[in-house]
Amino acid sequence: MRRLGVNVTRYLYLVPCAVAALLLLLFVRRKLDRLTTPSPCVGALESGTLLLVLGIGFVTIYGSFLLGITLFAYRDTGLDTVDLYVPFYIDLLDSIRDGTFGTWNFGYGLGASVLSYQSWILDPFNVVLVPLGLLLGNESLPLVLVLVQALKIALAGLLFQRLLTRFCETPLARIMGSACYAFCGYTLLWGQHYWLGGMCALFALVLLLLERLAARWTPGRFAAVAAVTAVCLGWSPYCGFMIMGCAAIYMLLRLFHLAPERGVLGFVGRRTLRLFAPVLCGCLMACVTLVPYALYLFGETSRTSAASQGSLLSRAAEFATEFVPLDWIPLLVSRFLGSGLITSGDAIPDGMLTLTESFPQANVYEFVCMGFGGLSIVLLLQFAHWVWTEASRRDRVLIGIAAVLVLLYCVNSFLPALLNIFVAPRFRSSFALAVPVCIALAIAWERRVQAGRVALAPLVVGIAATIASLVWSAANTVDGMALCVALLGFVLVGSGLLAALSRARRWDVPLLGVASLVLAAVLADGFFVTNNRVVCTVDDFPGATLKYSGDTEDALAWIAQQDDSLYRVEKTYCDWGLYNDALVQGYLGVSSYNSTLDGEVGELFKLFWPSSVGSGGSSISYLESDDPRSLASLLGVRYLLSREHQPEPYELLATFGDINVYRNNSARGILSGSASVVGEGEVRSLDTAEERRAVIEGGVVVPDEVATGLVSSSNNDTIVANLTLEAGQVVTGTFEVSEGSVACLSIPHTAGWHVLVDGREVDTYRVDLGLIGFTVEAGSHTIEAYYSIPGLEMGCAALGIGALSVGAVAAASLLSRCGRGTSSRSEARG
Repeated sequence: MRRLGVNVTRYLYLVPCAVAALLLLLFVRRKLDRLTTPSPCVGALESGTLLLVLGIGFVTIYGSFLLGITLFAYRDTGLDTVDLYVPFYIDLLDSIRDGTFGTWNFGYGLGASVLSYQSWILDPFNVVLVPLGLLLGNESLPLVLVLVQALKIALAGLLFQRLLTRFCETPLARIMGSACYAFCGYTLLWGQHYWLGGMCALFALVLLLLERLAARWTPGRFAAVAAVTAVCLGWSPYCGFMIMGCAAIYMLLRLFHLAPERGVLGFVGRRTLRLFAPVLCGCLMACVTLVPYALYLFGETSRTSAASQGSLLSRAAEFATEFVPLDWIPLLVSRFLGSGLITSGDAIPDGMLTLTESFPQANVYEFVCMGFGGLSIVLLLQFAHWVWTEASRRDRVLIGIAAVLVLLYCVNSFLPALLNIFVAPRFRSSFALAVPVCIALAIAWERRVQAGRVALAPLVVGIAATIASLVWSAANTVDGMALCVALLGFVLVGSGLLAALSRARRWDVPLLGVASLVLAAVLADGFFVTNNRVVCTVDDFPGATLKYSGDTEDALAWIAQQDDSLYRVEKTYCDWGLYNDALVQGYLGVSSYNSTLDGEVGELFKLFWPSSVGSGGSSISYLESDDPRSLASLLGVRYLLSREHQPEPYELLATFGDINVYRNNSARGILSGSASVVGEGEVRSLDTAEERRAVIEGGVVVPDEVATGLVSSSNNDTIVANLTLEAGQVVTGTFEVSEGSVACLSIPHTAGWHVLVDGREVDTYRVDLGLIGFTVEAGSHTIEAYYSIPGLEMGCAALGIGALSVGAVAAASLLSRCGRGTSSRSEARG
């Protein structure tokens, strides 16, 4: 683990970065006339210059990760990277290599449907991450994650550059706005959690395609909007809804801007229908994942608890009247200037903010992510001056509405809650703020700074507000003093250069100086918020070395050689993280951490082993259980790895270094059974977890309606089974039943499981308040159990309808064109 420190050798790569930046500045000086000449299209010089800016900026921020000095994961507030996401990627790559990848992950705690981590696995950027990971190997995963982040930043910048052709005429203005957008605080902060880092790139792509379709209808543009809508919503309903919701607001304002003087409402209505049709087709195509996910979400997961919060209308009204406390305002201004001014990787200090019921916690991630640089307020006020003095009346109204929406997003709960489907206000949709802000920065640059028409009064106000915010930040910072000082220096120097550009003429030296300072301020914030952290090294990045986990790997390999049946393993220690070592090291365990925990599994642990459930209800830890022995025995943990001596019923089998391998002689099999049946209502009525554990130790718990139809006896442990896992997806085996019993398959009771006994599918129900159960007669039987995604057929049908609709529209358009062409030729001959 390593924080930003005084180890100079770690930052030597900044020297060639500075040289490259100086050379780029000289290059821009030579090409300045071309870069400041109006051009309606993005040319090679403009694109190449932006790529150079993005490349130098990226290496400046991520150079330590590219060189392997530090690795791209965090052990501070960003601990999810090593507890959750890195183990997921390692398991994904391993499962693809060994052919066990499928719809159910047996190694994710007690097991998990692929739908429970749909947002990660369907991330569009996995089309790059997975091939690179397979090609370079798990040991290069830290580098792969950084390279994918580079792709996200480059795409965000290049796509936004093309979007800016609607607002700015000159290449240099578009380069400045695009660089600020590409390196905004959202991409750099949430990019540390990998899958959310692509939001700005995808949002810019959606807006660009909608703009193109609004300007001119073609079959290709129609299909492109439908396709990107399907990708966004199919990737993640959560992210897709945020992207498409914000895009709808943006395009509505844009259509009013594009409308002619007369017939405004008719124009807006017609263009809205033009845009809505391909979006609807895209929604239909996205149903291939939306339908299964909806069935999973509302039928299985703990998120359905949000329904108890009241009606949608009542929650919307409540959020609309809820404003943030006044002590949030200074922090919001500070975060506008830089994401790392207060803290780069820690919780926001107690007492700085008044936490509310809607916002019970605040840290560097779970707050409004902006980070547009130390000179952003100055430029924004220049934009405001241009709007007030030169924009048309209609544009002033539309820009005013956009400004109010941005402001309300920051200070009122309605928009953050709306974009989170009114479950709770969350700021993960704050990527949308970067679009209007960076458009405004680019226009301010072109119309005021680049034109040599800097307005002095807004300049003075902007500098004063910026200095005040930086001083406040410095007085309250946790670890951002160096950044506060750096931005303060940039502002003081920049103020003098901007003052020189207020005399109605362009002066190249101060212009390039201001450009350098604007970009330097954005990159400085990005550098600190990325590096001034508890960063992983090769010693503590999951799976990066066998130095500390080699004995565990040897022990697991030995167990696999001795026992080829289906079993679970747990450890009394951690190699990489508290929850998901099983994903890194390839064994089936109990502990897990997932933002979408199966609701019934959560209930099982809360009732029987409540101390094993994390405070947020999304994690299960064997180590934190108050009775790990019963947990292991009842959930099929046959082997235990420990550095300490374990008493009976654990039997020492082997030792590897300081790791002891124990067999748990009291463990049930993954398939067990009992003729002693207890109803769920009786178990829930018991006061303590100890009493409830005593019940399942002596029998099996079934739903009350099932219990009434069964004859219970005192016989327990009536099933002896031998199970194997084929291709990592299908449970098969044989089992003996001493008398008619309820069988318990220790796998989460999730819709989509099919159990076949002696070749015939049997009805299943929930047992032990979260596992799969079925009734079985005495005798010898075979079993086969597998998981299939529910609703997939319905989703595929909707996908087909959507694709056929797009094809039909394209065919109709082509036929219409051919008809018009034939008619024109006939008239010409006549």
